[in-house]
Amino acid sequence: MLLRIGELAERAGLTVRTLHHYDHIG
Repeated sequence: MLLRIGELAERAGLTVRTLHHYDHIG
């Protein structure tokens, strides 16, 4: 895979935080 596990985990973490952030606002 071209994407590293760390990079994928970082993107996933940012996505989760973003979702929770918008969920908290909405």
